Amino acid sequence: MTYQRTIPPTSERDAEQEPEDQRLFHEPPAPAYPHLTISTHVIDPDGFVWSVTFTDTPLAAAAAVLQKRGCRPVAPLPPGSSSPSIAPAVAGPPLCPAHQKAMKPMQHADKHGRTHWCTQKVGDDYCQERA
Repeated sequence: MTYQRTIPPTSERDAEQEPEDQRLFHEPPAPAYPHLTISTHVIDPDGFVWSVTFTDTPLAAAAAVLQKRGCRPVAPLPPGSSSPSIAPAVAGPPLCPAHQKAMKPMQHADKHGRTHWCTQKVGDDYCQERA
């Protein structure tokens, strides 16, 4: 004996009205907020620097966690300002303390970890300053 059963077609409207616990396929719930990753460096009360990353955490909750751990903002924002102004760092090679000239990068750091040297001539030799 062979059983044959035909399943009637289901419209989208009928599928939406089907009880949630009887559905074969479930749509994943939408997140409460967009995917967000916040990364920052903080200094704890003992002076240690930590890299902290929050994933899918609202900004207010991330700030609350940091404040609960004893972290404080570097400086409060001035009234009427919506974001801190950060001055760009001036990048450049270090200056030789003896000659006040820019030092040249070395191919490899020396055994003391210094990576720049002064190229100024002092007599028949070069300046011995390193940074």
